[in-house]
Amino acid sequence: TSMSLLQVYTFLCVLWFATEFVGTRFATGIRAQGLDRASLGVIWITLLLSILAGAIVRKLGFGDWHRHERVLLVAATSLVVVGGAIRLTAILTLKKFFTVRVTILSDHRLIQRGLYAQVRHPSYLGALIGFFGVGLGMCNWLSLPIVFLPILGVFLYRIHVEERALQQHFGQEYEAYCRSTKRLVPWLY
Repeated sequence: TSMSLLQVYTFLCVLWFATEFVGTRFATGIRAQGLDRASLGVIWITLLLSILAGAIVRKLGFGDWHRHERVLLVAATSLVVVGGAIRLTAILTLKKFFTVRVTILSDHRLIQRGLYAQVRHPSYLGALIGFFGVGLGMCNWLSLPIVFLPILGVFLYRIHVEERALQQHFGQEYEAYCRSTKRLVPWLY
C-alpha cells in the first residue's frame, strides 16, 4: 500500500505542477508593465532547482526518513491538496485580477473578501503549504529544507515586489488593508 500512496502523492504533485504551468500560460497574456522585477522567472528557476536538488539528496540517501514513509506521504499528500485548494480558492476570488506577473490593470480593484479578508497573499500561502508537502513527501529530512527554504525565500521576495506595486497604486487604501490583515499567515505574519 505504500507504493500506491507514493503513486497518489506523485500524481497529485504532477497534476498540481501541470495546472500551474498551463495556468501561467493563460494568465501571462497580459502585457508586462515592468512591475514584476523578474520575480516570475526567479520563482520558476528556484522551484525547479530546489526540487531537483531535494530529489538528488533523496536519491543519494542522506537524511533518509523512509521508516516513516507512510505517515510522511499521507501528510505530504494532504499538504499538497490543502495548499492547492487554498491557492485555487484565492485565484478564483481574484478572477481577472489574478496575473502571474505583477500587473496593475486599468480597472484594478483591491479585493478584500474571502481569504483576502484575513491574508494579503493567500495564493502564495497555498503554494507554500503545497511545496512544504512536496519536500516532506521526499521522505528525507535534508530534502525538506533544500526544497522548502529557497522557495520560501523567493516567495517572500515576490510578496515584497507585489506589495510595493500595490502600495504605489492604491496608496492609503492599501495601507489600511495592510493594517487589517496579515501578509501570509493569519494572526501571525
